Amino acid sequence: MAEAVVYRNALDPLRNELRDVWVLGGRIAEGPVEGARSIDLCGAPLRPKFVDPHAHVLPMGLDLVRPTVAGCSSRVEILDRLRDALRLTEPNGWLVAAGYDPNRL
Repeated sequence: MAEAVVYRNALDPLRNELRDVWVLGGRIAEGPVEGARSIDLCGAPLRPKFVDPHAHVLPMGLDLVRPTVAGCSSRVEILDRLRDALRLTEPNGWLVAAGYDPNRL
């Protein structure tokens, strides 16, 4: 059975009152859950786990101006596309491409 926890005296900031919050298997549950471990929050708010939403904007932008192999479904097609891009690259320069998806091969 999933772990059951009751967080006692959790602050509900919308109502400015203390409430008990029941959690079963990491999800908020309805009403009392038998055998739940009790944790007293002493008036602190209960918050979801930390989520770090962010984007790597520079690499995403660079991918828009790089040659792409997106949509290629064979090694031959990838190499053909890279050869075409290589013609536009300075001699001895780097060729950096985007869009490779090994699941498409």
